[in-house]
Amino acid sequence: MDDLDLRRMFDQIAPTQEQEVTMLDRLHRTEREEQTMKRGMKRGLVALVAAALMMTAAFAVAAGLDQRLMDYFGIGQEDLTLVSNGIVQVDKTHAYKNGWTVEVKQLLFDRYCGEILVDLTAPEGTVLTEQDYRMDFRVLPTNRDLTNQGWGGGIGGEYLPESSDLVHGRISMLLHIHLEVASGDLLGIKLKLTPEKLGWWGLEEENDWEFHTLADFREESWTVKLTIPEEDPGRTLTTEQPLNIAGYELPVKQLYVSPISFLYDVTGLPFRGQPFDGDTIEGLMAVMGDEELTNAVLTMADGSQVTMAARYFCQISHPAEGMFDQGRVIYRLADIIDPNQVSSVTILDQKFPAAE
Repeated sequence: MDDLDLRRMFDQIAPTQEQEVTMLDRLHRTEREEQTMKRGMKRGLVALVAAALMMTAAFAVAAGLDQRLMDYFGIGQEDLTLVSNGIVQVDKTHAYKNGWTVEVKQLLFDRYCGEILVDLTAPEGTVLTEQDYRMDFRVLPTNRDLTNQGWGGGIGGEYLPESSDLVHGRISMLLHIHLEVASGDLLGIKLKLTPEKLGWWGLEEENDWEFHTLADFREESWTVKLTIPEEDPGRTLTTEQPLNIAGYELPVKQLYVSPISFLYDVTGLPFRGQPFDGDTIEGLMAVMGDEELTNAVLTMADGSQVTMAARYFCQISHPAEGMFDQGRVIYRLADIIDPNQVSSVTILDQKFPAAE
């Protein structure tokens, strides 16, 4: 364990400012009420209270929470119970012959999204510069029948600059898995995760992008096996109300909310079996793929509203040319929520009451 690991560990188990104030207030109150308490017993009480607070924070770490995941999703201590069912500890490490070390640390998931924290350590002497690093993975399920349908979605590694330490050769990545409609869900799935390469995209000439490979892991295949629990951290909602997109009334297949994400699925029932022109497809994609985060809002039981932090994924599937079958949009929430407290969702200024 090096200095960086130690700093991360102490950051995670250190009591918050609020906890420190509460602890001191209790200690001072005890001192005022128990003037006859022996000095040695007071010191023992201080140690016990401090140890209890440290154990509470350390329990969060032991339960599989990494401070970097907490920072990325805005998860506070008060939110731990909301996300606890969606955390899987992985802690698998491999040292490649090319000198790179890859550590798959933790997984945060819901029904349709998986977020995997990965650390990479460069060979000694490697000079890392600040780049928008990208990491390619191969992800496949091992307990799903893929005979009649593919499996996939939005899969990619996002660079976490604030969690990385380039001076000491450390890069932190967050691998996103966002399932497309035909892929089912992640609950109970067994995955094989294989790192392939690390690098960044650079613009060489006008509109000519090239991927600069920093590390290639394909010559020495190493696979991590992950099992995602069957319990759903989120909540599926249904509605008979259609969603108007680009002037078309599309049936809503489902609305899904979890502590970290919001998803809606629409079907192409009005177009099923009827070809339609490319302008219609472009119109639907322009609206569904719009990254304007005010396009979706959650209203909670107390009247507060939760906005979106990012649009993760957008898909329109068409089994035949010019055929629209179904579509999906996934957002990351700006705040951690209790899915059971969602009273309604608003999509493109159209309100849908929450109903099971």
